[in-house]
Amino acid sequence: MPRAERNRNLFASAIAGSTSSGSTTSKRTRLGTNPSEPYLVEEERATTTTRTETNSINRLIRKFELFEKKMDSLLNDNADIKKRLKNIELLTKINNDPDFSKDVINRVAKNIFKANIFPSTKNLVDETEHVIRKNFPDISESMDSRHHSKLFKRIKAKLLEKFRGMRGEIAFRVKSAIFEIFGESQLPRIDFQSSLTEINSWKSDQRVKDAYCKLFNVFSEDRTYVQLQYECDD
Repeated sequence: MPRAERNRNLFASAIAGSTSSGSTTSKRTRLGTNPSEPYLVEEERATTTTRTETNSINRLIRKFELFEKKMDSLLNDNADIKKRLKNIELLTKINNDPDFSKDVINRVAKNIFKANIFPSTKNLVDETEHVIRKNFPDISESMDSRHHSKLFKRIKAKLLEKFRGMRGEIAFRVKSAIFEIFGESQLPRIDFQSSLTEINSWKSDQRVKDAYCKLFNVFSEDRTYVQLQYECDD
């Protein structure tokens, strides 16, 4: 039986027991067949509840039910307030904690970069949400699509900057690997002082193209030279 119904029944029973009124009736029985013999008077008490008392009980029951509903509502409101306060606390952390943003940026960049060094905005958005759900479940529970969108807008510039830096670093490693692995003497010279025309000419040189392709050849334990460069970041 539900709690509210059980309480209502108990309440009604208690009131009915304490407010009922009674009336007494008498029953006369002759002791024998002789009309001159005395009667035996038996009294019977019949308990009755008047209409007024019934109405009073019903009013009290309704008041009790309303009180109970208000109590349930207050308890629900209290739980909702606690949840909202927790959400505010967590979202404040998102907005004001630079370490949180930095952690998210590093995780997103590391997860995506090995598979795609030029990710789309959608790739970055999806991976940002995935990182938060996986690594920060308490915060993720308090976030909706609006919060995710706001967070991504705030970290987008630094996230793109992180990718540019990682691309520059891997490009430098690849160029260094080409010279180191295949011999500087076998390739045309280039350095940071080279002009744009010289850089484009260097990239178009067939010897450089051949050396670049060899970076992706498997040479040991099913690994390539490029994979070794990635492993240097781990």
